[in-house]
Amino acid sequence: MADGKANPVLIAVAGVIGALLGLAIGFAVATSKTNGGGSGGASGTPSADKQDPAKPAPSGGTAKDPGEVASRNSLLTMPYVRGRKKASASRPDGVSIQKDDRDAYNLVVSAHAPELLLIDITGRTVHRWHCPYEKITNWVGTPGWGDYAPPMNHIGRYSYRWAHLMRDGSVLVLFEDLGIAKLDRDSSPIWAFRGGHPHHMAAVGPDGMVYVLSRKLSRRDMGLLTVDTTSADVIEDSVIVLGPDGTERKRISIVDAFRDSPFASALESTKTKDLMHTNAVHVITEAEAKASSVFRAGHLLLSFRHLNSIAVLDPEARRIVWYLQGMFKAQHDPSIVDNGDVLVFDNRGNGGESRLLQIDPRTRAVRWQYPQPGESGFFTDTCGRCQRLPSGNTLIIESETGRAFEVTPDGDKVWEYFSPHRHNQNIATLYDVRRIDRRTLAFRPQDP
Repeated sequence: MADGKANPVLIAVAGVIGALLGLAIGFAVATSKTNGGGSGGASGTPSADKQDPAKPAPSGGTAKDPGEVASRNSLLTMPYVRGRKKASASRPDGVSIQKDDRDAYNLVVSAHAPELLLIDITGRTVHRWHCPYEKITNWVGTPGWGDYAPPMNHIGRYSYRWAHLMRDGSVLVLFEDLGIAKLDRDSSPIWAFRGGHPHHMAAVGPDGMVYVLSRKLSRRDMGLLTVDTTSADVIEDSVIVLGPDGTERKRISIVDAFRDSPFASALESTKTKDLMHTNAVHVITEAEAKASSVFRAGHLLLSFRHLNSIAVLDPEARRIVWYLQGMFKAQHDPSIVDNGDVLVFDNRGNGGESRLLQIDPRTRAVRWQYPQPGESGFFTDTCGRCQRLPSGNTLIIESETGRAFEVTPDGDKVWEYFSPHRHNQNIATLYDVRRIDRRTLAFRPQDP
């Protein structure tokens, strides 16, 4: 207006139009929610590739948009890379130290591709499994990522983090943070489970039950003094128990297992949002329990990198029943050897190098270690595996350098393997090389 004054008639008309538009929009939104956004079909259910904005986020809280869900779930993604070290010009590939053992196979788990290699003692590949994440369509369980697909550059899409070979040639494979699947000897999926955020590894019991490490974002009172768990998201670890058919049987919170045990104060050692960073699970067998007066068959031996500790979980009572801390740092892969001792891969506890420790669980005495104090050794800051062999020798996996080697009780090296696999010109992380007696297998490997 020329005089700068608003026309009251126009204001009234605009108000009526605004109100009518508001009602129309509200009706459209309500109709969209009732009918699944117009894309869910006659049943009125939301489309499978869209998430209802009002649906709770799979890791806790409420998902306002895909970006928020992706941001919250990114907190759960392991900060690993598929290869971080360059190969020197003088580095050999394959087996560099030979031994005569025609009955020995090695299951190679590497970050270079979604495949497993079964190699003989000379390094020759005798069988290969290959199945990308996208090829699997029979997933069950509520995925930790909700209805949103994980980003295309997610590490779990491009390699297996852990694997287990069955007698019949079928394998269990774990896609880091995404799921766990069973493949037949020809790499076809048998079953696939993606509930929660499976990570690091799983373990298979004598009865075929599968114990999977999982994690989720949580915001609840955990009784901790060192970390705020009530007003900010923290990462809470659990063990998911699957039947031999891949169906979920139970889920055990490791935080609650500590809180309901005599070792509840151990949680006060944590100072990060990733409270424990559980990185290993091992099912204690009847033979291992018999060799030790400390452990019981069916209990689970766990490792917690951020607590610098290992513990035993009773899955029936859902509580921690044994705990050890202070002898290692950022460790991985505890297991029980023939005499009942615990073998641990100690990543950082050897003055900046890695080492293996064999510990009496009753007295905490170190029975054996490699390398011996004062000797030069090996180092991997992340990952790392170890396996005591029937011969008494020990197989060691130096993951970041892509090397596996076998030593005698006296520390003599009798076999050595350098992975030939690369990722972006770096040595692909060697997650595991698991020694397998070919006589225990009921299938004939097929030379790929």
